[in-house]
Amino acid sequence: MSSSEATLSPVQSGKDNIYTAIFTMVLVFMPVVAFFFPRLMAYAPGAVAIIAALVGFFLLARKPVRPGAALLWVIVITGLAGLSSFWSLAPDFAVQRTLKMALVLFPGILLLGLVLSADNERVRRYLWLLPVCVGLAACFNIIELSFGMSFHRFLRGLSMGDNVSPAVANRSIFCTVAAFFVCIPIILNQDIQKRFRYIALAVLGALIVLMLMLSESQSSQLCFVVGLFFFFVFPYRLKAAWIFIAVVSVLLILAAPFIVQIMFKTLPEHIGTIQSGSWLANGYATNRMEIWDFISRYIMQSPLYGYGVEATRHIQDFDSQMLYHPDSAVLHPHNFALQLWIEFGVIGAASGCLFLTHLLYRIYQMPVEAARIALPTLFCFFSVASTGYGMWQGWWLGECMLMLSLSTLVIRAYYKP
Repeated sequence: MSSSEATLSPVQSGKDNIYTAIFTMVLVFMPVVAFFFPRLMAYAPGAVAIIAALVGFFLLARKPVRPGAALLWVIVITGLAGLSSFWSLAPDFAVQRTLKMALVLFPGILLLGLVLSADNERVRRYLWLLPVCVGLAACFNIIELSFGMSFHRFLRGLSMGDNVSPAVANRSIFCTVAAFFVCIPIILNQDIQKRFRYIALAVLGALIVLMLMLSESQSSQLCFVVGLFFFFVFPYRLKAAWIFIAVVSVLLILAAPFIVQIMFKTLPEHIGTIQSGSWLANGYATNRMEIWDFISRYIMQSPLYGYGVEATRHIQDFDSQMLYHPDSAVLHPHNFALQLWIEFGVIGAASGCLFLTHLLYRIYQMPVEAARIALPTLFCFFSVASTGYGMWQGWWLGECMLMLSLSTLVIRAYYKP
């Protein structure tokens, strides 16, 4: 019996058990939801938070904890986006985008607050369902990729003769990979024989690897490798290693507009000679580098405060040679550092450095076992944000808030002092 159960009446304890069970099970089911409706991740976690908060308050008199630091950063992010409307290329659009960001981020903070107020011992009873759901999501993705995107065709009324790219599964695949590293400690802490724990972990890992082998998502493949490095190789007890990754990360963000110009001048011709038959054969490395090059040169025209949130959507005349990217426009930079620079200038880049440094410091303060959950998950997101999705896409923000909450849920359940 948990400490909270001991202080509650049997009726109240029963209600609280049911509430915690439903809340936890719905939360761990999100990776499956991400397979069927990946764009729904923009609002599904927040909707769960709002419903759970209302039920908890009116039926159980429960209040979520206020996550002070996370709330402050959400205010800073949305505040900076809103302020950028004063210098934006499209002020009305900047205001609209800020409101959409707020509708995802603030309910996400509510979800984190609910996780922080949950009873850890009760939550632990149901966390075994997360590896099951991640395994199901991986299986669904494997089937989808192996049989011509059949679910996607069914959902959109397309025939087998219609051309459907496997890339439509990329969002779901990333959501599945991002949740994998949170599953590892859950499996290893199950009250079963050690060999069965390792078998379960091996099966889940094999499903993830098979899914990635069938996928065209190089961003997800890369983030899996990055996550493995930070889970198994990174020296968590070595303070110098933490300082090193913090310094390198900050320098890369600040120097990004200069680094990518050098990359575009030197790397594409070499990549072109090795692409055939290699991992890069179906990749977008040269495409990305050309995008980064013309965006970085545009940044230099307004390096102090940039051009406002989602600026690249409204720029149609980038100085592009169109060697690898067949247009002079692009929706987003495919790199979070360049996106900070072009939207908010050095103010945004500096804010990004502070945010990342804060996250790394908070993770450094955790017990090693807890840090081994948080750090791989964090760099999974940063690796994909460095090459793939735009930062302010609704599903991406929702997935960020979901994984922040799931990571916190698992860390508190198993490693809270």
